[in-house]
Amino acid sequence: MSAQGKLSEAQSTYLNFVRAGAAFAVLIGHTAHFFLSDSAVRSSHIENAGVLVFFILSGFLISFSVFRNFQNKTYTFKTFCIDRFCRIYCAFIPALLFVKILDSFTLSLAIDSSARLSELTYISGMQDNQGWLTFFGNLFMLQDFPVFQVLRRMGFKNSPIMIDTFGSGSPFWTISIEWWIYMLFGFTAIVLIRDKKKLNPVNLCLLGLFSIVPFYYAIGGVNNCLTLLWIAGMLFAIFFIDLPNLISKRRFLITVNNARWGLAFVFCFSILLMIGRLMAIYFDVGKFAFYELQFGLYLALAIFSCLLYFGFCQKAPIWIENTFAFLADYSYSLYLIHAPILVYLYIRFPNNDSNSLLFWFAILACNIFAILFWFLFERHYRFIASRIKRFTT
Repeated sequence: MSAQGKLSEAQSTYLNFVRAGAAFAVLIGHTAHFFLSDSAVRSSHIENAGVLVFFILSGFLISFSVFRNFQNKTYTFKTFCIDRFCRIYCAFIPALLFVKILDSFTLSLAIDSSARLSELTYISGMQDNQGWLTFFGNLFMLQDFPVFQVLRRMGFKNSPIMIDTFGSGSPFWTISIEWWIYMLFGFTAIVLIRDKKKLNPVNLCLLGLFSIVPFYYAIGGVNNCLTLLWIAGMLFAIFFIDLPNLISKRRFLITVNNARWGLAFVFCFSILLMIGRLMAIYFDVGKFAFYELQFGLYLALAIFSCLLYFGFCQKAPIWIENTFAFLADYSYSLYLIHAPILVYLYIRFPNNDSNSLLFWFAILACNIFAILFWFLFERHYRFIASRIKRFTT
């Protein structure tokens, strides 16, 4: 097993594989909506499963990083915020500009672009969300803020003040959820629990502000599960860090062979539970629904049982390790910018709703642009974070 507080090389490679796989699931699912209209891939909504994986992994990896630094008093909430800010915004700000530029080309392509866009409900409003108010609202992570969603459900008419995702950047709705979960977790774990700061009026206001989005996505939002799945990842991080101590206290009960067989059984059983849950939902509503807490928990069980299993495995061949690391490196960029590229191709090449060749061309184009985007912007986040820390100390 891996040492306390440390992932083995095999486990890191596995997590890179899962992270890259989630990004490609989102890409394939969204691309199928544009260019494989009658396919099983489109009707499966596999992109939703990719989003669940992102939240599960985020809960584990962010919590794992914070808990590893828990005893380091130089690791403050400010340090945490700088790290998270740079990790998200180094790619997110250029992505907003990329959407602004590419959408302007898309909307100028043809007279019938409005009609074409209205055929796809989740991007039909992109023309109404091109203003600078929406741009800066997304910049400050206010897209789809719970207050706006509640007002819409109460019957209030939509207005520019009710900030939506910017332009064709439909995946941006999850970025704001992640950001506010990060802030709530970091503030609670570091400021309130580790540093034992009192809930004075300032801290109480911050706690309230940080809690709005995570609380909403625990009781409302997308099937009430995204925040809860993030928490599931956080709980596993706590378990994973303490696992060597648990094993050492019960060493006489656990052997390597028994642990491997046990984890393999849990993984296979969780896959069966996932399939059973999906089929039960399908028979009830006539379609697959991944945005569902019970399915998400089974998915988390499969991911983490497999992660523990890889703790007994040797290091993967270097070419496999490097390949998955590279795919995972630009997965965030791929997630951010693939939607405007797909919308552009959809408008640029009309009457190709069931064109497999264009489907694969779109997949290739999104990957090429994402790699370039990662090279120019995303990969510099650690360097920028170190400069900000040096400047602010």
